[in-house]
Amino acid sequence: MNMSFDFDGGNGLIWEMRIWHDYGLEGIDNGVAVYGTDGFLHIGRWNRHWGYRHFDKTGKLVTEHEGTEPDFHMRNFVECVISRGRPNCDIEIGHHSCSLCHLGNIVDRTGRNVSFNTANETIPGDAEALAMLKRKYRNHWATPKGV
Repeated sequence: MNMSFDFDGGNGLIWEMRIWHDYGLEGIDNGVAVYGTDGFLHIGRWNRHWGYRHFDKTGKLVTEHEGTEPDFHMRNFVECVISRGRPNCDIEIGHHSCSLCHLGNIVDRTGRNVSFNTANETIPGDAEALAMLKRKYRNHWATPKGV
């Protein structure tokens, strides 16, 4: 699955899902690759070990780490419960990141591109796609008023 997102100001993001295939991603059996203008980063598991590899824009390896899979998400969460600090992935950041995944699924299910209004989080002019932004609750459960 390939998705491209166009943002105001001419910025964009291309996302490609290659998990659950017979071939891995750049030799990684489960992970993520992030490509930028000055280099790229591979994070995941290879040779049954977790790690990351940072490359410059020519493809030259800059840094590499391999070890056991970290528990930093859970540790950071517990530390924030104790300190009342904000976690590394704040809920608002997580919401915006997950929104792209949800919009990609909506595009896949409807079979057409959508335009998302970030100010009010709607999909104008497409009632079918808009309906997919929220779940339908059973009668004995309800969406809280004002949500």
